[in-house]
Amino acid sequence: MASDLVSRLKRKDVKAFGELYDKYAGMVASVAYSYLNSKDEAEDVIQETFLRVYKGIKRFKENSLLSTWIYKIAVNVCKDILSRRKRKKVELIDSEEILDWMNYDAKEEKHLDDLKEEEMRKLVSKALGMLNEEDRMIITLRDVEDLSYEEIGKQIGKPVGTVKSRLFYARKRLKDIMENLLGITATGT
Repeated sequence: MASDLVSRLKRKDVKAFGELYDKYAGMVASVAYSYLNSKDEAEDVIQETFLRVYKGIKRFKENSLLSTWIYKIAVNVCKDILSRRKRKKVELIDSEEILDWMNYDAKEEKHLDDLKEEEMRKLVSKALGMLNEEDRMIITLRDVEDLSYEEIGKQIGKPVGTVKSRLFYARKRLKDIMENLLGITATGT
Protein backbone atom coordinates (compact mmCIF):
# COMPACT_ATOMS: atom_id res chain seq x y z
CA MET A 1 0.00 0.00 0.00
CA ALA A 2 2.78 2.45 0.89
CA SER A 3 4.55 1.50 -2.33
CA ASP A 4 1.39 2.32 -4.30
CA LEU A 5 1.19 5.71 -2.57
CA VAL A 6 4.84 6.42 -3.34
CA SER A 7 4.30 5.49 -7.00
CA ARG A 8 1.34 7.85 -7.20
CA LEU A 9 3.32 10.59 -5.46
CA LYS A 10 6.17 10.20 -7.95
CA ARG A 11 3.64 10.72 -10.74
CA LYS A 12 2.62 13.97 -8.96
CA ASP A 13 -0.89 12.65 -8.28
CA VAL A 14 -2.60 15.51 -6.42
CA LYS A 15 -5.00 13.15 -4.63
CA ALA A 16 -2.02 11.11 -3.38
CA PHE A 17 -0.47 14.25 -1.88
CA GLY A 18 -3.76 14.94 -0.12
CA GLU A 19 -3.71 11.43 1.34
CA LEU A 20 -0.08 11.85 2.34
CA TYR A 21 -0.84 15.14 4.05
CA ASP A 22 -3.83 13.71 5.90
CA LYS A 23 -1.77 10.75 7.08
CA TYR A 24 1.42 12.56 8.18
CA ALA A 25 0.57 16.20 8.96
CA GLY A 26 -0.12 15.34 12.61
CA MET A 27 3.25 13.65 13.00
CA VAL A 28 5.04 16.60 11.37
CA ALA A 29 3.16 19.07 13.58
CA SER A 30 4.10 17.10 16.69
CA VAL A 31 7.76 16.97 15.69
CA ALA A 32 7.78 20.66 14.82
CA TYR A 33 6.11 21.74 18.02
CA SER A 34 8.39 19.57 20.13
CA TYR A 35 11.46 21.13 18.51
CA LEU A 36 10.26 24.71 18.27
CA ASN A 37 7.57 25.12 20.93
CA SER A 38 5.71 27.49 18.63
CA LYS A 39 2.38 26.83 16.96
CA ASP A 40 3.06 29.39 14.23
CA GLU A 41 6.46 27.94 13.43
CA ALA A 42 5.02 24.41 13.55
CA GLU A 43 2.57 25.42 10.83
CA ASP A 44 5.49 26.77 8.79
CA VAL A 45 7.32 23.47 9.28
CA ILE A 46 4.31 21.52 8.04
CA GLN A 47 4.13 23.61 4.88
CA GLU A 48 7.87 23.50 4.23
CA THR A 49 8.10 19.77 4.95
CA PHE A 50 5.38 18.86 2.49
CA LEU A 51 6.83 21.23 -0.08
CA ARG A 52 10.18 19.45 0.24
CA VAL A 53 8.43 16.08 0.01
CA TYR A 54 6.68 17.22 -3.16
CA LYS A 55 9.92 18.47 -4.71
CA GLY A 56 12.01 15.51 -3.57
CA ILE A 57 9.70 12.51 -3.89
CA LYS A 58 11.38 11.33 -7.11
CA ARG A 59 14.63 10.93 -5.13
CA PHE A 60 12.95 8.79 -2.42
CA LYS A 61 14.55 5.36 -2.84
CA GLU A 62 12.09 3.38 -0.69
CA ASN A 63 14.89 1.70 1.27
CA SER A 64 13.35 3.24 4.38
CA LEU A 65 9.80 3.86 5.48
CA LEU A 66 8.06 6.86 3.95
CA SER A 67 7.19 8.05 7.47
CA THR A 68 10.87 7.92 8.48
CA TRP A 69 11.84 9.95 5.41
CA ILE A 70 9.15 12.55 6.15
CA TYR A 71 10.20 12.63 9.81
CA LYS A 72 13.80 13.35 8.81
CA ILE A 73 12.70 16.13 6.46
CA ALA A 74 10.62 17.69 9.26
CA VAL A 75 13.56 17.51 11.64
CA ASN A 76 15.80 19.18 9.05
CA VAL A 77 13.26 21.96 8.52
CA CYS A 78 13.16 22.47 12.29
CA LYS A 79 16.95 22.62 12.39
CA ASP A 80 16.90 25.24 9.66
CA ILE A 81 14.50 27.34 11.71
CA LEU A 82 16.57 26.86 14.85
CA SER A 83 19.67 27.96 12.96
CA ARG A 84 17.90 31.06 11.74
CA ARG A 85 16.85 31.79 15.29
CA LYS A 86 20.40 31.05 16.42
CA ARG A 87 18.90 29.08 19.23
CA LYS A 88 19.79 25.51 20.00
CA LYS A 89 17.44 24.96 22.90
CA VAL A 90 14.33 22.87 22.55
CA GLU A 91 11.54 22.12 24.93
CA LEU A 92 10.24 18.64 24.38
CA ILE A 93 8.87 17.30 27.58
CA ASP A 94 7.53 18.40 30.92
CA SER A 95 10.11 19.08 33.61
CA GLU A 96 8.10 16.94 36.05
CA GLU A 97 8.71 13.95 33.80
CA ILE A 98 12.46 14.64 33.93
CA LEU A 99 12.27 14.74 37.71
CA ASP A 100 10.50 11.37 37.67
CA TRP A 101 13.35 9.89 35.60
CA MET A 102 15.85 11.39 38.01
CA ASN A 103 13.93 9.91 40.97
CA TYR A 104 13.70 13.32 42.63
CA ASP A 105 10.68 14.92 44.20
CA ALA A 106 10.84 18.67 43.72
CA LYS A 107 9.17 19.24 47.09
CA GLU A 108 11.83 17.24 48.95
CA GLU A 109 14.95 18.30 47.05
CA LYS A 110 16.36 21.71 48.01
CA HIS A 111 18.07 22.29 44.66
CA LEU A 112 14.87 21.63 42.78
CA ASP A 113 12.52 23.24 45.28
CA ASP A 114 14.19 26.61 44.71
CA LEU A 115 13.66 26.48 40.97
CA LYS A 116 10.58 28.09 39.57
CA GLU A 117 8.67 26.21 36.89
CA GLU A 118 9.92 28.53 34.13
CA GLU A 119 13.53 28.13 35.27
CA MET A 120 13.08 24.36 35.28
CA ARG A 121 11.65 24.46 31.75
CA LYS A 122 14.66 26.46 30.59
CA LEU A 123 16.97 23.99 32.29
CA VAL A 124 15.19 21.04 30.68
CA SER A 125 15.40 22.79 27.31
CA LYS A 126 19.10 23.34 27.77
CA ALA A 127 19.66 19.72 28.79
CA LEU A 128 17.67 18.41 25.83
CA GLY A 129 19.63 20.67 23.53
CA MET A 130 22.83 19.06 24.82
CA LEU A 131 21.68 15.57 23.79
CA ASN A 132 22.66 14.16 20.43
CA GLU A 133 19.96 14.03 17.76
CA GLU A 134 19.33 10.29 18.16
CA ASP A 135 18.74 10.58 21.91
CA ARG A 136 16.50 13.62 21.45
CA MET A 137 14.55 11.84 18.69
CA ILE A 138 13.88 8.66 20.68
CA ILE A 139 12.79 10.65 23.74
CA THR A 140 10.52 12.73 21.50
CA LEU A 141 8.95 9.71 19.84
CA ARG A 142 8.26 7.98 23.17
CA ASP A 143 7.54 10.81 25.60
CA VAL A 144 6.11 13.52 23.37
CA GLU A 145 4.42 11.63 20.57
CA ASP A 146 3.60 8.76 22.96
CA LEU A 147 4.46 6.12 20.37
CA SER A 148 4.71 2.49 21.44
CA TYR A 149 8.07 0.74 21.33
CA GLU A 150 6.87 -1.13 18.26
CA GLU A 151 5.91 2.10 16.47
CA ILE A 152 9.26 3.66 17.33
CA GLY A 153 11.01 0.55 16.05
CA LYS A 154 9.25 0.95 12.72
CA GLN A 155 10.13 4.66 12.60
CA ILE A 156 13.84 4.12 13.20
CA GLY A 157 14.14 0.66 11.67
CA LYS A 158 15.25 -1.11 14.86
CA PRO A 159 13.84 -4.01 16.91
CA VAL A 160 11.84 -3.32 20.08
CA GLY A 161 14.69 -4.45 22.35
CA THR A 162 17.03 -1.93 20.74
CA VAL A 163 14.41 0.81 21.10
CA LYS A 164 14.02 0.08 24.82
CA SER A 165 17.77 0.02 25.32
CA ARG A 166 18.35 3.26 23.43
CA LEU A 167 15.53 4.99 25.31
CA PHE A 168 16.95 3.82 28.63
CA TYR A 169 20.41 5.19 27.82
CA ALA A 170 19.02 8.41 26.31
CA ARG A 171 17.10 9.06 29.52
CA LYS A 172 20.20 8.23 31.57
CA ARG A 173 22.26 10.74 29.58
CA LEU A 174 19.52 13.34 30.03
CA LYS A 175 19.44 12.63 33.76
CA ASP A 176 23.24 13.03 33.99
CA ILE A 177 23.09 16.33 32.11
CA MET A 178 20.29 17.59 34.36
CA GLU A 179 22.17 16.61 37.49
CA ASN A 180 25.26 18.35 36.19
CA LEU A 181 23.31 21.51 35.35
CA LEU A 182 21.64 21.44 38.76
CA GLY A 183 24.91 20.79 40.57
CA ILE A 184 23.58 17.61 42.12
CA THR A 185 26.20 15.02 43.01
CA ALA A 186 25.70 11.27 43.14
CA THR A 187 24.88 11.56 46.85
CA GLY A 188 22.11 14.07 46.12
CA THR A 189 23.82 17.09 47.71
